[in-house]
Amino acid sequence: KRIVSVIVGAGFSRNACKEYPLWKDLLCEMVEELYQEEIENAYLRFRKINPGTKMSLEVFTKEEVPRIIERVGYLKIVSEYIARKGYRESIEHYIEERIPYIDTTTKQFKYAGKNKHKVIDIDGNNFSAHKKLLEGDKWVRIYTTNYDCLLEYAVNANDKSYTVIRKARELSDNTDKTSIIKLHGDLYNPKEKRVFMFDGNPHQQYIISEEDYKNYPRDHEAFTQLMRISLLQGVFCLIGFSGDDPNFVNWISWVRDVLVTEDDEIKD
Repeated sequence: KRIVSVIVGAGFSRNACKEYPLWKDLLCEMVEELYQEEIENAYLRFRKINPGTKMSLEVFTKEEVPRIIERVGYLKIVSEYIARKGYRESIEHYIEERIPYIDTTTKQFKYAGKNKHKVIDIDGNNFSAHKKLLEGDKWVRIYTTNYDCLLEYAVNANDKSYTVIRKARELSDNTDKTSIIKLHGDLYNPKEKRVFMFDGNPHQQYIISEEDYKNYPRDHEAFTQLMRISLLQGVFCLIGFSGDDPNFVNWISWVRDVLVTEDDEIKD
């Protein structure tokens, strides 16, 4: 019997609510802050070349931001943001203000921080795709690079029996159970009391920066080895990833490295 696991990316969350951002959406305000002077200077040059233009700075900025992201790179922009702010927690706060959490009591999508006034009601259709994903016993494991807890909410709503794994030390007791494995962190929920950390690191809540990705195999070796074993024993189904998603790009690169290593060992 072929072992099949699924890895779920940010695009899948938009099935539940369009407010869940893709990478480019998440970084938009960050780029505007980091590159404000560059964007304004580019706009002045644009107006000088096109004196009759009616394009506003706001519209110009929306067109310029994707070009900057493509030039600089998603992960490097995050690293620049942390360096500019001077403290790691800045990126955690940034994420939590832009990715909604679920208030299970009121059954609403809500935000932390400056956007806490935004509230979206949950209805029966929000989780149809997530519930469909969880139907039957298709998957040995569900891996996700998403911070949100949409899969966990759908599990509870659908009365399923998946074990949620948020840190490596939980793996030893759940190797034979169908699990949802949070590879990149778990979104802060002000309604729950949870310690600030990812996988035992009290200085890191989310995997997001260039350094986080570079150091992941070393800092989170157990997660890395589990995925390596899953890859070599079976197949992965990727859902919710775009071609330029950093998680997708890094995943493909990592898969290639694993396969090349295995081929070399076989040849030797």
